[in-house]
Amino acid sequence: MPRTLITAPQLKEWIEKDEAIVVDVRTAYEYYSVNIRESINLPAETITQETFATLPPRNGKKLVLLCRSGIRSKHACFAIEKFNPEEELFDLEFGILAWACEKYDLRMYDGQGNETFYDPSLSEPAPL
Repeated sequence: MPRTLITAPQLKEWIEKDEAIVVDVRTAYEYYSVNIRESINLPAETITQETFATLPPRNGKKLVLLCRSGIRSKHACFAIEKFNPEEELFDLEFGILAWACEKYDLRMYDGQGNETFYDPSLSEPAPL
């Protein structure tokens, strides 16, 4: 099943309604620098049938992949389609950059591994 591009506002709506499982396919370093709070990290270069099987059961939720700008998530969708062609996949168009442009909340970690949150009302841009 081909991937479907979605927008940041659509993803936000699905998250608010608990209708999505969000998979961030960036590297662990990028993920722990800044991410969407509700996301799970599964780096694109590690996606295999076995690692894909470790994701939570869908239970009717939409599976959404994202990266920084949309390139890696597109390739991750293609990789998943090879071993699971029936999986319905959604891809966040323009990745986490689109999320940040909408000024939606982002989770970050300080130097000690503690969670902090980016306040979109700040005048400075998100640390992407």
